Amino acid sequence: MAIRECGKVIEIHEDSMTVQINPPSMCDSCTACGGSQRKERTITVPAQPDIHEGDDIWIEAVPGDLLKAVLLVFMLPTAGLFAGIAFAAYILSTNKEWVYFVCALIGTILPFFLAKFLVNRYVSFHKNIWKK
Repeated sequence: MAIRECGKVIEIHEDSMTVQINPPSMCDSCTACGGSQRKERTITVPAQPDIHEGDDIWIEAVPGDLLKAVLLVFMLPTAGLFAGIAFAAYILSTNKEWVYFVCALIGTILPFFLAKFLVNRYVSFHKNIWKK
């Protein structure tokens, strides 16, 4: 299942265009996003030759790219958690709980930065774009 959003092109540049996305009215009563995405937001997508400023368009994210990003964002910190605990247990050879906690915390936080780098570099987020 792909994520599909409707938006209006507000600005076109040489190789990209800025699209303003307004959530549908059915989002008013939903709390699944924690209310954080109720406001309109803008995204940048690759420019398309037959789309002009003011056009209403559909943007669909390719499911495979989303799956890659989700796996990186969730699996790397989980692996880092276990790696931090293993580091405290086998490398530091300590029995102090606070050392386990600190190593697990560091092992969980550092992969988020790695995930951000990997997602930005290797997950292209291809988007299918067409007029409404």
